Amino acid sequence: NYLECIEINVNGLIKKYNKIEISESKVKLITTDNSLPIVVSEKLWNVHSIKDHFDDLKKFYQISIAWKDELDEAKDVIYSYFRTKVPFHFKGILHGTFELNSDRNDILSEDVYNKKLIKLIPGLIADIALKIATNETQFKNYKALSFTIFDNTVLPSIMKDEAFDFGNKLKEALFTKEILPTICNEYISL
Repeated sequence: NYLECIEINVNGLIKKYNKIEISESKVKLITTDNSLPIVVSEKLWNVHSIKDHFDDLKKFYQISIAWKDELDEAKDVIYSYFRTKVPFHFKGILHGTFELNSDRNDILSEDVYNKKLIKLIPGLIADIALKIATNETQFKNYKALSFTIFDNTVLPSIMKDEAFDFGNKLKEALFTKEILPTICNEYISL
C-alpha cells in the first residue's frame, strides 16, 4: 500500500509510525513518540507479496507476508488492512485482501474469493523459506525450515477445511524447495 506515515494521539501521547521503503522487498519501520525522552525504534522487515486477479471472479487480490531476518517477531493473527481476530501463529505477519465479516474481525469461511486466496498461502510461505535459505550465504542452518513451522491447533476454520488441509498443502509446496541443511553446508529439498 502507499501509506507512509501514521500518527496516533491517545490522551496527548502521540505515536508516529513512518515507513521507509529500502527496496522492493525491504521496509524500515520507524516508531517515535512524544514522551520524555523520545523513544525511537527502528525495525527492518522483509516483505514478499503476490498481486494478481482471479479471472473467474473478476476480482483483484494481494497477499503478503512480512518477516524480520531474526524471525523474532510475530503477531499471531491475520491482517486485512488492519488486525483481525483470526489466529495464525507463525514467525511473520500475514496480510491479505480477505472478505471479512461486518465487525472486520473474522474471514468469511464460505466466501469463494477467500477460499482461493487461502490456497495461495502455502506457496507463498514456501517461496519465502527458499528466499531465506538463499540469503544464508555462510553456514547453512534451519532458519528457513523454522519459518515454515506454524501452530496447526489454532488455524482459522477456513484453513481447517478437510477439502483444503492447510498442513498437507504446505508440505506439498515445501517438497521441492531446497531448504533442508546438510552437514556438507548445502541445502537440499525434501
